[in-house]
Amino acid sequence: MENLLDIVNEQDEVIGRATAQEIHAKLLHHRVAAVFVFCGDKLLVQQRARVKDGLLDHSVGGHVDAGEFYEKAAAREMQEEIGLEVSLQFVGRVPGADRRNHVLSLFEVEIDNVQFESLEIDMREMEELIPMTLEEVSQKMNENPAAFTDGFLSTFNFYVTKKGLSIPLVPRK
Repeated sequence: MENLLDIVNEQDEVIGRATAQEIHAKLLHHRVAAVFVFCGDKLLVQQRARVKDGLLDHSVGGHVDAGEFYEKAAAREMQEEIGLEVSLQFVGRVPGADRRNHVLSLFEVEIDNVQFESLEIDMREMEELIPMTLEEVSQKMNENPAAFTDGFLSTFNFYVTKKGLSIPLVPRK
């Protein structure tokens, strides 16, 4: 049986529950947690599994199950997708994250080289994690925004703005 997700309004208040399939078919607002994982000055950019779409995306991310808190979902996704249990730092809520009506909360974490080498990537979710500086991510996004998920484009712009970084923002699809 497919997990239920909370349907939320634009203020992130729960107004119902449904399966992800129903929520996506009807474009209903629902919760997603994403994590930017840094190793030194490099953001680990996920290349999604080719069976999904092969796009570049947040380091880790996924739906928040019904009744679950964002941070718990982010920690669960970290464990499931890359086998890592660490404390996460809340960055913020990303307004209008994408066209799939995701209400997204972004977290970040820094890991060291030893943790990076020990990551256990779930190959059903992703092909690889690509270490890139934020400048490299920005350049690639500006050169070819279609290679990235819409949500990652939004959260990247949000992150750069929130942190006050002097990195070029990227266009939305």
